[in-house]
Amino acid sequence: MCYIRILKNDSYTGVFHAFKHNSPKEKKRYKDESEWINIPIPAIIDREIFKLANKKIKENTDNAGRNEKRIHLLSRVAYCTCGRSLYTRLANQKDYYICASKNYKKRDDPAPTCINAKFMNADKVDNIFWQALCKICISKESIESYIKQQKQDIEEDNTLLQINKIEDQINKKKKEQKKILEWFTEGIIEDNIAKEKLENINKVLIYLNQQKEQLDKTIDIKNNPNEIYNIFTKEKKITLEEKRNLIRKIVDKVYVERLDNNKNANMEVSIYIVFK
Repeated sequence: MCYIRILKNDSYTGVFHAFKHNSPKEKKRYKDESEWINIPIPAIIDREIFKLANKKIKENTDNAGRNEKRIHLLSRVAYCTCGRSLYTRLANQKDYYICASKNYKKRDDPAPTCINAKFMNADKVDNIFWQALCKICISKESIESYIKQQKQDIEEDNTLLQINKIEDQINKKKKEQKKILEWFTEGIIEDNIAKEKLENINKVLIYLNQQKEQLDKTIDIKNNPNEIYNIFTKEKKITLEEKRNLIRKIVDKVYVERLDNNKNANMEVSIYIVFK
């Protein structure tokens, strides 16, 4: 029995995903998650325990470090401002961070290539990030000030209000989905009518979820300044591997954007750190 598949199957937490698969003729096996219809079923695993188990699985995967030829501080935590991950690419005997949309865009992915997908020297970005992290973590007060400023920026941008409005719209559309599915099951509406209505709702849900995802990435502020400071001061920070291990304990995501356009100029980047 494959226990890892059980641990990653959220059906055990009390939800069944209907309309999850595409037709056999389509190359993409699964539909976008926003197109799934969630049906409540009896739960046998507590959702919080399920989340903790999957968090541990992710940590183990991130720390495995298989087949790594070169160590980079931001591997597996670096993200583009568009929300997609940054990966390293070798060019002219140097490693560069680049948005995943540049080379790994799937054929059926509706999202266009990111306009901010610029090559960024990985060693320089790591150095800029490390200096920024050390400056933030110089004291508990400094960390608290950084997190407080993030929250203030969110409030000033009215981000939380926007997210709440989008969530209300998503919930309304999901209720419509459930009602149409009930009508179809009871034979009140025909298959083609139900399919058309569900497809129209799914298009709206895809757009709403994309909007919410972009807003969510700016408010994922969770950790305690004291905990961050204690981990940062106690961990060894001599080798690249020690630094990276420390980063993975306190940092959830790092959004990186290259600001300059001149390839020959000193690279100028914007760093936005989201703590765990």
